[in-house]
Amino acid sequence: MARSILLLVLIVAAALASESTTKNPPAKCNLVRRADLKTLSNGKKYSFHLTFKNWNTANETCASHGLNVATIRDQNDASSVWAESEKIDEGAWWVSARKEGNVFKWSDGTVLPLDSPLWNKHADKADDCVLMFNYGQGGKLDTGKCTALWNFVCELPTECY
Repeated sequence: MARSILLLVLIVAAALASESTTKNPPAKCNLVRRADLKTLSNGKKYSFHLTFKNWNTANETCASHGLNVATIRDQNDASSVWAESEKIDEGAWWVSARKEGNVFKWSDGTVLPLDSPLWNKHADKADDCVLMFNYGQGGKLDTGKCTALWNFVCELPTECY
């Protein structure tokens, strides 16, 4: 009997310990309509929006669905997003980088260097918001006025996987 009680206590203690260490995703993850997401060749999940919005409204729209405007970290991300966006519309797509002072930063605060190979070689970087152009640029980044209306790409945050 004592062994049974000890065993029961150990099982309950293990269950409670497991429950307290399980990481719960943020509440915004509950907003995500996963059926609307497409997994691309880089393994990340995106939704492509063919509705013209300015940069701020694109960010608000993605956030209202538990998503972020897409962050293009490397050439693999750029190639994946470009290939899919080109199938949908050959225009330009807002991504999450924006100029703060003289520095471009992604929405998570990481810097998008001015000499990054992700930039279109002719980008003058004069405007404050960043987009991915498909017009013969192979998915390279350029800048645009934040008030301009473009399509946009949302990305599932990593904490929601």
